[in-house]
Amino acid sequence: DLTFFQTIGVKITWIDLLGATFIPFILVVVLTIFFGKGKGMKASIPLFRWALLVGLTYSVSALLYATFFGHEFVSILASLTGLAVATITAKKGAFLPEEEWKEALQHDFVEDEEAPSMSLLTAWAPYLVVVVLLLITRIVTPVKQFTLNNVDLSCERIMGFDEISSGWQVLYPPGTVLVLAALVALIL
Repeated sequence: DLTFFQTIGVKITWIDLLGATFIPFILVVVLTIFFGKGKGMKASIPLFRWALLVGLTYSVSALLYATFFGHEFVSILASLTGLAVATITAKKGAFLPEEEWKEALQHDFVEDEEAPSMSLLTAWAPYLVVVVLLLITRIVTPVKQFTLNNVDLSCERIMGFDEISSGWQVLYPPGTVLVLAALVALIL
């Protein structure tokens, strides 16, 4: 029952709310301690506000997406929202330390001065294709019916048992959407 999965998705997102908020900062701490200049956790503190903003953006948007769009979209849309906020705030310098933060760089790190040649839209294209394909195959009823009914490799009575069966609508699973997005990304 879809309502059951929706309820579980929202409850799990509520449980995840606190932990997910602090994951970006925990990653900064791990990065600083294990790969940085050896100054320990104290070197991570200047990024606390920014990491907290990114984590809070992910957590709150995940809860909103789970509540209003369904459990299938949480990981993709909330990650996209968090990534967008992280990118925009990092470019603008919002919530970041005044000086450029380089505490996680090792002593022998050499910065590449060459500007990237890929546009932001091209870099995000595979991710956007996944989101659009997932939304279309889940929300647009004729497309949803097509993906559920046209290529069905389900198996009934496996090994002769009525109780054992397998359902597989090839075009509907998120894995198929990921493969299609990868193919589109290769073309782009």
